Amino acid sequence: MSKRVFFINITFFLAIAISVFSIKRFMDSSTGERDLNNANSPDSYMVDASYLRTNDNGQRDVIVFSPKVTHYKDQDTSHFQNPKIQIYKNGEEWHITSRNAKGIQGANTLYLYDNVKVKQLPSKKNGSTLLSTNTLTIFPKQNIVSTKDYVTIEQPGLKISAIGLRGDLNTGDIQLLSKTRGQYDPKQSH
Repeated sequence: MSKRVFFINITFFLAIAISVFSIKRFMDSSTGERDLNNANSPDSYMVDASYLRTNDNGQRDVIVFSPKVTHYKDQDTSHFQNPKIQIYKNGEEWHITSRNAKGIQGANTLYLYDNVKVKQLPSKKNGSTLLSTNTLTIFPKQNIVSTKDYVTIEQPGLKISAIGLRGDLNTGDIQLLSKTRGQYDPKQSH
């Protein structure tokens, strides 16, 4: 082998080694450990996630479903896509949906936003109720819901609208905060 071919081969392999080293260093600096330790970066993902909480008697209390959950270290927050929440209290069943939700400090507070629907299923005590709003904050341990946004509540023969709401899912009591209007049609209430 001539010296010229030898130097070309050495130069070629040296160029490849430098290229590999440079690419690896670039990849490590752009998506490496510094991002994993960054509080603004996700630290876990869940796909088709579900969560079940039971009461002291072992009966279901709360069920949460979401096609995708992304958890962030920062303030222990989670982002839910299309969450579906079912709450069971005192013989009543509530279904809550939205397009997005944020769990703050684990699941101590859930902030639902974008097309929020709360449906109380018919029971022995109550008929069906549908509540619609754009945002809703849920305090799961206390089973309290609240919003400052425009809200509508519909039952057979009754439609109520208001600005702001506070509700207790334990008792089913709902307090409308301001600008309340109602429409009642006795023909549809049966």
